[in-house]
Amino acid sequence: GDSQELSGEENRGKSIWGRLGQHGAKLKATMATVVSPGAARSLGSARARYDFSARDRTELSLREGDLIRVLSKKGHPGWWKGEIYGRVGWFPANYVEEDYSEYC
Repeated sequence: GDSQELSGEENRGKSIWGRLGQHGAKLKATMATVVSPGAARSLGSARARYDFSARDRTELSLREGDLIRVLSKKGHPGWWKGEIYGRVGWFPANYVEEDYSEYC
């Protein structure tokens, strides 16, 4: 293949991405895509009070008792953006109550 072993001297001062060359760039881009949803800043969490069935791919289905990581309370009046089970989408704010247990 086109892999190349670098000596300690050549290797020094290069990031892992630099040592991997173009394959490193592809790997880094792929990792950013996979990690990004979980890396989003959270505004806390909320617990679903009722079931909600998403009507399209922008909405997030909820089941009563689900714990949702709240990502945004702006954008659509009455709707919050959140993450649950690795999915991100909008859900009606009045279907949840904020969960402060992680702060206690």
